[in-house]
Amino acid sequence: MNSYLPCGGKSRAGSDAVREPMHRYTYPIAPPRPVRVQEPVSGGQTRTLELLLEQNQLLSDLLGAVNSLTAAVLALQCRPENLTDR
Repeated sequence: MNSYLPCGGKSRAGSDAVREPMHRYTYPIAPPRPVRVQEPVSGGQTRTLELLLEQNQLLSDLLGAVNSLTAAVLALQCRPENLTDR
């Protein structure tokens, strides 16, 4: 027998051929993850999170403004009258 076949050399014509294709391979189910009990959040932590959210929003707005200005500059450079001056 060939030792490289699955199940110690047994052919697939054995038990796998009888089963439906969907049930040939079984995958172990992981145990459920334990649920963490959330500790009460202090006022300082809440304020820190609020400030970080505000900072994130400001940075997103700034990035959008920079992208808009970049697009405007590129559009001005690609005008036909600007291409003939070069």
